[in-house]
Amino acid sequence: MIDESPAEEVYRSGWRTQLTQLTDRLADPTYYLAVIGEFSSGKTTFINALLGTRLMPASVSPTTVAPVVVRPTASKSLRVLLADGTTWWWSGGAGRDGSGNAPPLAQLDGLDLPSALARLATDESLTPVVRRVEVGHPAPGLPRDLVLVDTPGTNAEGHHDEVTARAVAEADAAVIVCHGAKVLPETLIRFLKATLDSRLLARCVLVLTHLDQIDPVEHERILRSARLRATRELAITDPQVVLCAPGVVVGAFSGATDAERRHWIDQFAATRDWLRRSVEHSRPITVADTALRLAERLLVDLGGGLDHRSDVLREQHRELELARIADLGSFLSGQRQSGGVELAVGRRAAIDGIEQLVTQARAGLEGQVTAAVVNCGDLRTTLQQDVPQLVRTVLDELGAAAQATVEAELGERYTAACASCDDAFDQEYARLSRAAGVPHLAVPVTPAAITDLDLINPWSFADAVRVVTEDEKRDRRVFAVGTASGAAIGTLFAPVVGTFVGAAIGFFAAARASRDAASVKRDAAGRAAANANAILDAAAEQLADAASAAAEGYRVTFDIRLRWYHDTYVSAVQAIHERQQRQRAEIEAEQQRLSTNREEIYRRVSDVERWRASLVVAPSSQGGQ
Repeated sequence: MIDESPAEEVYRSGWRTQLTQLTDRLADPTYYLAVIGEFSSGKTTFINALLGTRLMPASVSPTTVAPVVVRPTASKSLRVLLADGTTWWWSGGAGRDGSGNAPPLAQLDGLDLPSALARLATDESLTPVVRRVEVGHPAPGLPRDLVLVDTPGTNAEGHHDEVTARAVAEADAAVIVCHGAKVLPETLIRFLKATLDSRLLARCVLVLTHLDQIDPVEHERILRSARLRATRELAITDPQVVLCAPGVVVGAFSGATDAERRHWIDQFAATRDWLRRSVEHSRPITVADTALRLAERLLVDLGGGLDHRSDVLREQHRELELARIADLGSFLSGQRQSGGVELAVGRRAAIDGIEQLVTQARAGLEGQVTAAVVNCGDLRTTLQQDVPQLVRTVLDELGAAAQATVEAELGERYTAACASCDDAFDQEYARLSRAAGVPHLAVPVTPAAITDLDLINPWSFADAVRVVTEDEKRDRRVFAVGTASGAAIGTLFAPVVGTFVGAAIGFFAAARASRDAASVKRDAAGRAAANANAILDAAAEQLADAASAAAEGYRVTFDIRLRWYHDTYVSAVQAIHERQQRQRAEIEAEQQRLSTNREEIYRRVSDVERWRASLVVAPSSQGGQ
């Protein structure tokens, strides 16, 4: 299950380590008894009393953060596991480094075992070097398969709590040591709740020390208070509480003692015997429960790792959905529609601008024609030469102004449409690049297909004026009166302008016999101005057509730009879509595997919990109280 797990290798490596610990623990019949207590609780003195010798150093300040494992053996030994993974051995005062390098603990050479342990416990320079200390020492009063684990004080500074938690993790039971005047302080209770599960807590024994320093009258009250607090705070049913004075026991190692102290020595001997019997009585079930607890912890960690992986997959799926882009064809179709709207607005603005130009030209041309005719000396010459030149000049100016207007309006809208398209595509594709790791190509500044294309053809506006001056049908429609005589005179000029002049002359010839010259000029000026306006109206229609043609040219050019995007990116976008589909399928498949694995893991956790619940240890009668 670990090897097939989709979790990251860092998790699988940790699980393999736990599995190795579990298999090793199953093969080890040893009973591990952790000794837990806060600094200055009498924990180390209690261990020395159990061992029957002053072996462990009672430090005046908490320094070392390494647990000390003590095994009853036939001879003394010391094995130090270092933080770099190497091992240092001590035997009879001579040390050697298991790695074959210069021994990092050479300063311990020549020391006896208690002195070496004292150096390890008090020398702050060794704190970052030492990870675990294993001691072998004769202990006739303890079973040979009982191992004591001396943990750092839980209320000391640094990483003591963390190290103690790791040391207790593999323990079969624990002794909780407290000063008789300070039973189960809050800091210790918090540590125990966070570190020990309920079944391991149920196998703990609460040892109260320094009772020789407390008035015997208070002993019964302290005992009741300790049991009540263990039940209420730690949920331990029928807690085992031992009152003792290990300091008296250790003090007796060096000489005789009085009757009062003998009481505490005998009391401790009874406690040690009871502890031995309890170990022998509960060892099979307790060791089995420890193995199951380690298995449960491994399974829970496996489940937590799979939960973490599931969270990662959900986030990957969310990012994948956020990175999803519309189909390239649909995206470009939307851009084509948006660009078309921009260009339509530009076309309308260009035509409105042309209408304003025509209005201005009409006002100027009407005044110029009227002034030229009314103030002329020779009406015929004016009509034949001056007025046609005025009309043609205005038409030329109108064509140029119309071209500039169209270029400004359509050019601005075309630029806006291109910028909007480029920005939209740049954002979409950059998002895809981040999600799928595909290189981002530069947006086109001017595609090659556009460089040779004239967006505004100036000849189209000249043609618009030319159509106005060369359209005979429009000539006859506008100048229905006097066209015959006018056509003959107007052959020297552009047809429409010539017809315009001819019509005026024909009108003048018909009217001169009955009216004075001034009146004829005024009438001729009014008619000439009206016909000039008609010419401008016709020119306005042609210029509007030219503007529409220019707008169509811009649209074609914009389509070329969109085709450039399509041809350049279609393969890359398709590849991204295919890759996203594969990633989506892989994520969904892995999520399905995770779901199956998690169900299996939690089913096994339930099995382990049921098995652990079935392990019941009958309480062993406690002596010495």
